[in-house]
Amino acid sequence: MELRNLKTFLEVADSGNFTKTALALGYSQSAVTAQIKQLELELGVPVFDRLGKSISLTEAGRKLYQYAQEMLSLERDALDSIKNNEEMTGELRMGFEESLAISFLPDILYYYRFLHPGVDLIVKVMDFKSMLSALRENEIDLIYTLDRLYEKPDLARPRELAEPIRFICAASHPLASKETVSIEEIVNEPFIFTDSESNYRGELEQQLGKMNLRVHPLLEVQNTDIICRLVSMGIGISFVPDCVCRPYVKDKSIAILNVPEIDISMYRQMLYFKDKWQTPQMKAMIHLLTEIDFT
Repeated sequence: MELRNLKTFLEVADSGNFTKTALALGYSQSAVTAQIKQLELELGVPVFDRLGKSISLTEAGRKLYQYAQEMLSLERDALDSIKNNEEMTGELRMGFEESLAISFLPDILYYYRFLHPGVDLIVKVMDFKSMLSALRENEIDLIYTLDRLYEKPDLARPRELAEPIRFICAASHPLASKETVSIEEIVNEPFIFTDSESNYRGELEQQLGKMNLRVHPLLEVQNTDIICRLVSMGIGISFVPDCVCRPYVKDKSIAILNVPEIDISMYRQMLYFKDKWQTPQMKAMIHLLTEIDFT
């Protein structure tokens, strides 16, 4: 996907007119049309609804709009960094919750290293209590966690994103074909759970307790990616963050179960102490995680 096509797409979306876009960017109108068609061909869906002389973004176009802004912002950051010859060095120490590390850490590290190749990154995958302890002992600079909204007066939380927790089963499981599944059906299934310290497991068990219900784990596994693999093999069902099971749902080896009685979300949060001096390395990571929506 070429950045010039994304720039043209954003200009068309903002101006609402192909002719105005051509004038603003110095292209012919046919060149603008060709760039948009190339984008739509790459995506496999239209990004604009064309009704006479009026155009508007489709649902896919609205999603692309956000990503295009983020990608062009990243390009500007990269160019500014290179042009100003301000290669950052030093060290950044981070704590990551396990599910977020599985789902987002590779992309986060890739973008950060692209922008700041001279910085040494030290990443520790930890549970929330251990991360907070390491933060207080100044063993790490900031943490990226999945939990209930964590509000303390001495901690900064520049951004939070809701992460739904999903009941999942193998795509071949009889429950996968049902439009809705009752909680009674869920608790009677063999269950693969995260360890007992998991915050969303605790939330589920609390809600089940109010219904006088319990889940009896067939297995307890700390790694949520391994859980998804076991579920895809038909060994049991589970309850995991959407970000972890999404790739398996996409390749149709796992199905998400709609259980109306249970609706639990946790929050992806970056936390650091307000009174800690923010190094340039910290500021760069904070900027990355607040400006780009990793999904």
